Amino acid sequence: MSKEIERKFLVKYIPENLIIDKIIDIEQMHIYKDVKSSIRIRKIDYLYPDNKREYIYTLKVHNKYDHELIVSKDEYEYQIKEEEYKILKEQRINSVIPKTRVFVSLDNGLEAEIDLYHGYLEGFMTLEIEFPSTDIASGYNVDDWIGEEIGYKDYSNRMLANMTREDIVNALTQSKFNKISELTYQLNKYITKHYLDK
Repeated sequence: MSKEIERKFLVKYIPENLIIDKIIDIEQMHIYKDVKSSIRIRKIDYLYPDNKREYIYTLKVHNKYDHELIVSKDEYEYQIKEEEYKILKEQRINSVIPKTRVFVSLDNGLEAEIDLYHGYLEGFMTLEIEFPSTDIASGYNVDDWIGEEIGYKDYSNRMLANMTREDIVNALTQSKFNKISELTYQLNKYITKHYLDK
């Protein structure tokens, strides 16, 4: 078991010469959820620096929110076989979320995980930071390029899987979504040029 303590943000701008540690493509969906727990399955394709595929089954137990914008979850993860993934995929209860995740190192040994969404969420992008404790999470000052904190109550992947593109645009406003879409385009172009086309 591992514990996730996270904060979730938008991106203000893409820094010049951004150093990226890892890039993966994710296809994910939920096959069960209730008020306190959820079961998610993922197909993960490693694009940089490794090149492999794996399938992951994850049980999450959602603890109370330690802070208005900080979420804490107990997480149990297991690798499964492709055949098992295909069978479980047929049991999905909400939308499939395809996304590219970009890992960027931050100060103090922390890491930003930038999600660039595809499919019906094309143009949306979020950034998550995972922390070793709620004290560190609540006291952490983010870098200037990291933007508005949006939290998890409205924008967790669990919530996004039940939203439409129109729902997200309306929640953010059209002008804010357009800005996010432009940044998403910039980052996609950057990672393709500097990391995936080599």
